[in-house]
Amino acid sequence: MPFFPQDGWPIGVLAGSDHPIESMRQWLHQAPIILAADGGANRCQAAGVPPDWVIGDFDSVEPSALQFAKNRRQVSDQSTTDCDKLLQLAIELGLPRIALMGSEGDRPDHTLATYHSALRAPIQTRFILRSGWAETLTASNWSANIPVGARFSILPLTISRASATGLQWSFEMQTLDAAGFSSVSNRTVAETVEVTVESGAVIVFVGLD
Repeated sequence: MPFFPQDGWPIGVLAGSDHPIESMRQWLHQAPIILAADGGANRCQAAGVPPDWVIGDFDSVEPSALQFAKNRRQVSDQSTTDCDKLLQLAIELGLPRIALMGSEGDRPDHTLATYHSALRAPIQTRFILRSGWAETLTASNWSANIPVGARFSILPLTISRASATGLQWSFEMQTLDAAGFSSVSNRTVAETVEVTVESGAVIVFVGLD
């Protein structure tokens, strides 16, 4: 199980099959509440841990996985993604934060869409990845306790201005742009990394290798 700061995060399960079932089972057993987005319920059933809720249009969930879930909400709105629906449910349930797994899968367009969903939702959202974790940030002061020597990348999702400290190559109020500057495969040199986003939106990736 990769390092992930702050235990006890609610978990949202998407349909991607990037996590081995045994790894999923470990994560799900420590979650105080589990939400599944449509086919994510299939993954929960395979792990043997029923989600508290499954939400979506139910076009990719097996009937047995629907019955396995504790609660079900069918939403047929095609203008929102399954991830949008899951995050909206998390907000309605009063959750202050959620960690998503199954976001990588084998569809890079779906992966990018989940990052966009996280940006739109007013809830702290992290992504449990195969080799670490990630979080989308808009204008804010953000910090996390991370082991020294971890990989740390900051990539812009829009044109942004940001600072970062606690890194081998820290920087002060740089403009980050997909066609210009970004910070890839940096390394942490302090146990606390701080990122200040003055404007725009970025995603940070933390990896241990």
